Amino acid sequence: MRTGIGIGAMILLAAAAALAEAPALPLTITSGYNADIIAEGAGSAGSTTTTMFDAQGNVFYDSTYDAAHGNHGGTLPAGQTINDSAGNRYGLAPATGNNALIISSENTSGTLGISYADNASLTSLLLFGTSAEGDTILDYTLNFAGGATSSGSFTLANWYNPGASGTFNSFGRIDLLDEYNSETGRAFSLYTAGIQIPEADAQFRLDSITLTYDGGNVDNYGIFPRAAILGVSGFDPVVVVPEPGSISLAVSGGLALVSFARRKFVKS
Repeated sequence: MRTGIGIGAMILLAAAAALAEAPALPLTITSGYNADIIAEGAGSAGSTTTTMFDAQGNVFYDSTYDAAHGNHGGTLPAGQTINDSAGNRYGLAPATGNNALIISSENTSGTLGISYADNASLTSLLLFGTSAEGDTILDYTLNFAGGATSSGSFTLANWYNPGASGTFNSFGRIDLLDEYNSETGRAFSLYTAGIQIPEADAQFRLDSITLTYDGGNVDNYGIFPRAAILGVSGFDPVVVVPEPGSISLAVSGGLALVSFARRKFVKS
């Protein structure tokens, strides 16, 4: 009898560990950033970035640039981790090197190398970025270890956003050629695009993400849109153990909860 009670207790404890989805955490970008679009420090915007982002020659800037050039506000938190309203976290590369993958009609494809914890099991992704000269449609291919792939597309909205409807809002921009007089306010936004990892591929590790300029992008007033990807975050299910007082199941009920948890993991 004692042995039977012990087994029942063990089943209840196992059943109490239900799988839930934690907030997204930043994944490490090991390769693929091809541009620096965040000005920093006391130097000129042109000397601390590698390319303009929009066709008018504007880029983002960080707090060190802002402090040295007039304290306009609207700084991009380069080199930091920031949280959205749901608690998802996004990592930005420092302003001092390449910090974005630019995809455009001139640079039509790029691949971001991905690294994350060995014990993680990703169920979906959030790509973090923005667009200039209109919305940009990007096609993606998820490349998994062993050769599996999964493809789809998403759209990033234009960065000029007076309605402040992005994931993060109220950033400023600066003109590469007229940096002291061309700060155009704080009406620029960053957005996220969600990508679900198919159930059949969730067992494999994600090696990289290839992004390609979609043929459906529209030429706006003689200028095609362009996108900047600034980071990738991933969802990984975690075990959540209820408070001891909430465990009041019979052995048969515990077995049912184990089955439910398994189904929830597969659907994440």
